[in-house]
Amino acid sequence: MSVNASNPVQALALYAQALAAGRLIQGHWQARDGAGAPLSCLLGVLGPQVERPAACPPGVMPLWLAQLSSLLFDALPAEEAGAWGLQLYGQLKCLDAQLPFAVIDHWQAHTVAPLLLEASARRGGDPQRHRRVQALHRRALLGLRPGRAEWRAALGAALPEVYDLAFARSQAYARAHASALAYANAAANGAMIAEHFGTAQAYADYYAELASTASAASSTSANARANAELAAEAYARGDAQCYAETYAHAGARAVALAFAQGGEGQDKRLHRAYQRLASGLLDSLGRVDGGVFNSAHQGESAR
Repeated sequence: MSVNASNPVQALALYAQALAAGRLIQGHWQARDGAGAPLSCLLGVLGPQVERPAACPPGVMPLWLAQLSSLLFDALPAEEAGAWGLQLYGQLKCLDAQLPFAVIDHWQAHTVAPLLLEASARRGGDPQRHRRVQALHRRALLGLRPGRAEWRAALGAALPEVYDLAFARSQAYARAHASALAYANAAANGAMIAEHFGTAQAYADYYAELASTASAASSTSANARANAELAAEAYARGDAQCYAETYAHAGARAVALAFAQGGEGQDKRLHRAYQRLASGLLDSLGRVDGGVFNSAHQGESAR
C-alpha cells in the first residue's frame, strides 16, 4: 500500500500542509478541485490509498481512533473540522501514537455517557441503565477493570435503549404513512378500506404506527445483540482491536442520533452531539500526555 506518512510526525506535517493550502475535503476520501488539484480528508492526507479507516497506517493511529476520527471530521462544520484535525494530529505526535485503553474508558465515561444520560432523561427513558455503564468505565479508570459478566449485563440493558432512542421514528412513520395512503386510495382497495377502517387516512395512521414500531423494535434488537457481547469482551480485556471490531464509528453515530432525535431542533442537537464527542475525544487524549492514566493502566494499550 502506498502511503506518504507512517508515523504521527509525518502525518501532522502532511495534514498541516493540506489545511494551510485549503486542500481538505469532507464527505470524500480523495477528490480533485476544479483545477485538478488533489483534495483529501482527515485520513486521506496520509496517502492516495487511504480510503477507509482500516487503511490508516497503525503507526499513525490505532484502528478504533481512525474509525472515530473519520466520522467526527466529516460530521463537524468545515470551519471547526480543520482545526480539530490539527489538534488531533498534534496530540498523536506528542504521544507518538501510544495510547492506553484508558483513553477509551475516559471518553466513554466523561463524554458518551453524559450524552446518553441527557437523551434518556429528555425522552422519558431509564437513565440508570447508562449510569451503570458509566460506573464500570470509571472503575476501569481506577485500575479495577470489571469482568465480562458485569459488562455484558450493563451493556445488555443500556444498548437497547441507545438504539431505540437513535431510531428515526418520524422518518420511518412518514414513509410508511405515505405508502399506506397510496395503497388505501387505490380504487381496487376502496371497499375493503371503507369496511375495516372507515377512511384511507385511518388506515394509513394505523399502518404507519404498526410498521414504524415494528421496524424500531427489529432495529433495536439486532443492533443491541450484535454489539453487547463484543463490546463486553473489549471492555473486560481492555482490548483495542476488539473495540475496533465493534465499529466504534457506528457506535458514536448511534449516540449522536440518540441525543438528537425527538421533537424540534434535531439538527442543532445532532451538531452539538458531534461537537461534544469530538472535543471530548481530544480531552481524553490530552490526559495521556498529562500522565493521568500512567500509573493505573500499565500493560493496557489502545493501539
